[in-house]
Amino acid sequence: MENLQEQTAVMQDISFARYKNKYFVERNEGLLIIPNVAYEHPEEVKAIQESLFKLKQEVLEASGRTDADAQCMICCEGSKEGKILFPTCREPHHLFVCLDCLKKEDGRGTERIVCPHDREDPFAMTEYRRIVSEQREAFRNQREEFLSRMATQPTTHTPSVFSMKTTTIPDEKTFLTEQTTVSLENVAISEGLFFVLLSKTKVRVGDNFSLFGNKNGEDCIKEHGMERYTSVFLKKEQSEPITPLFLENINNIPSNSIGCTLGIPLFNISTRLLTKLIISERCLCESLSLEMEKEEHLREILAMENKSFFIGKRIIIKLKGYAHNILPKLAFHKDNEIGRLSLEMKKEEHLGGILAMEDESFFVLKPKTIILGGYAVNILPKINFRENRETHHLELEADQEEHVTTILGVEDESFFVVKMETITLRNYAVAILPKLSFREDKEMDGLYLSADLEEHATTILGMDGGSIFVGKTKKILFEKYATNILPKLAFHEDNEMDVFSLEDVEKEECIRAILDMEDRSIFVKETKIIKLREYAVNILPKLVLRGRTETKGLYLSAYLREYIAPILAREQTFCPGSMKEMGLCNYAIFVLVKMDMTKGNCPRCLKLSIGWVYRPGMFREYENNIFLGGIEELNFEGYTLELLVNLRRRKKHKEIRTIYLHASKADHITQILNTKNRSIDIEGVNTLKLRGYAVNVLPKLKIRENNEMESFFVWSYYEDSMANILKMKNKSIEIGRIKKKGFDVPEEIEQKLKYILVDEEGHEIVEKKTEEGTGDIVKEETKKRSFPSRVLKKILGRGSS
Repeated sequence: MENLQEQTAVMQDISFARYKNKYFVERNEGLLIIPNVAYEHPEEVKAIQESLFKLKQEVLEASGRTDADAQCMICCEGSKEGKILFPTCREPHHLFVCLDCLKKEDGRGTERIVCPHDREDPFAMTEYRRIVSEQREAFRNQREEFLSRMATQPTTHTPSVFSMKTTTIPDEKTFLTEQTTVSLENVAISEGLFFVLLSKTKVRVGDNFSLFGNKNGEDCIKEHGMERYTSVFLKKEQSEPITPLFLENINNIPSNSIGCTLGIPLFNISTRLLTKLIISERCLCESLSLEMEKEEHLREILAMENKSFFIGKRIIIKLKGYAHNILPKLAFHKDNEIGRLSLEMKKEEHLGGILAMEDESFFVLKPKTIILGGYAVNILPKINFRENRETHHLELEADQEEHVTTILGVEDESFFVVKMETITLRNYAVAILPKLSFREDKEMDGLYLSADLEEHATTILGMDGGSIFVGKTKKILFEKYATNILPKLAFHEDNEMDVFSLEDVEKEECIRAILDMEDRSIFVKETKIIKLREYAVNILPKLVLRGRTETKGLYLSAYLREYIAPILAREQTFCPGSMKEMGLCNYAIFVLVKMDMTKGNCPRCLKLSIGWVYRPGMFREYENNIFLGGIEELNFEGYTLELLVNLRRRKKHKEIRTIYLHASKADHITQILNTKNRSIDIEGVNTLKLRGYAVNVLPKLKIRENNEMESFFVWSYYEDSMANILKMKNKSIEIGRIKKKGFDVPEEIEQKLKYILVDEEGHEIVEKKTEEGTGDIVKEETKKRSFPSRVLKKILGRGSS
């Protein structure tokens, strides 16, 4: 045995649980309990120290510093006391931590060893854990030899009977095997320890026994009580063999003998424990997840009486495989409201006898949301939605055609979903849309369709246009190939949509059926917000947007040039219609060249944004072919600031009253900075807003001395975002006349500007000097951000306008 200085508490790496200073290690032959005299190979200790020292030297040399006279930021001891110090960060900050404190903090699982100058980067702890992990892996064989010796040493106690309690864990090495009978009575243990005991020992459960969830750093054994608030996750990993001893132990556990306060996600063999559990009424966990892939797991459960298994309050219930058979057996707290019930069946046999049941006879607990996945989609006709007033959301997902074979055989509009607020259909489940019956006087919150493959929507594509009535719907969201079925839908004549969105349309085939249609042939009028992404941008000419109410916003986005190829290939332009706002992102901005925005057919506000798809010269082909019509407000964000140069050179754009420029990176303004000062004429603009690096564009703008603006705002939140403009001379940038209440700029920028402040009537505000002794007050008052002096002026009644 090595000296005590090398016997350190590193058992966390080889143990799965601990109690106080005792560690539990799972072995093939049983469960080994080791007191805190953990062995660490001397070569492993040396390797860790050498790796840390090498990294420390690299960091110190790179930053030009030393650890001379340094102290540990935790224990305040240094190299003079024999401590090995390590830098807390890579930057040249004179802050160190000793190896002993790193070990202690790592054992506690804390993250408090960070450099105060960069709290987001726990460099010291991250590198320590990395190096220790690497070296422990390298010395794995030595540790295995150590554990084998511990289990077979004559001094290791191997009892035939063992009582697992907080007061009975011995200070000597103890090895529990399949010959050991472990008594669990008047105690609470972690679920991890419980499963190992079931697999390695003979378990006998007595009175007052309960489980709590695994949690790093906590004791795995506690006094019995129902106040444990750590979630229980009773899952035996599939890689772990199901031994006869494991099954025998479960069968020998009395029913209703295991206290369980919190959630019980149960899987496969663990479902045998259901009848053994006592769920406290004080249970706070909101979910129950139960998976049964083998029919034999249900034997005990099917023998139970209905509503005999109390599971407290549950908001989310997720049942997979055969687990749906347990629904009639569940009993809930009297105030329980189920938010979501999910049934998933991967195999046809999981349906059991449900398909033979009468329609509208299947019991589903009346949750607010029902989710059916796989073969479970076929049970839709068996659910009674007529009397179920609590269910408002229905989600169906079928990844195989067989999942919907049964339901596709029924008549169209045969399933009443009149009380549904939202309906979501994914993949082959999209094909059952014609089977749903929507009432004309009932308005839904949303209809969401998504199809990953073209064949998912093939059934509907063969139907006539406008043949699927979906009533009134506030929100439409179609994804991928589901976009192609849009022409098949018919809405109520009085339908008003809040949002119409086509997303994740990354293949041209997703819109092929629509591209062949005539322009203005799909009615989505009375829609407030329209969002088209990727290839969906190309169907814009096919839509009829106008209605009784004006469209609030049209938003197009395409992050690849190929996504807009079909619309750019058009010979004729199209009219987007009037609207409050149009937002174009990335390559979608080039759709402007195909828009006819004359005669008022344009948005009042146009927002253009390119964040990361930019390449030099990408605007050159189209920049002179963009006509903005009567747009009142123009927003440029990111690389689109480059467009400002050519757009404003055209004399047809005098209607623009507001310009907003936002550049979050210096690269966004590189091209515009190469233009001459005062070369971009923004005559007539009465509101100018600059954000981030865009403030450096100011010298390039031509603002006349007599131009009057309502508002002039500058937000600069990066330290170097004002670098260019700060090099300018004071009062060298003319920005005209500005109303005082709309003037807001940083002090550093203000002194570079030449301007005249005016009141609401347009009268110039003249600042008068006061008598000596009060001049400082007047001077500070003219600084926009000097709040204390402005307050003082009002109190003293000084200054005049």
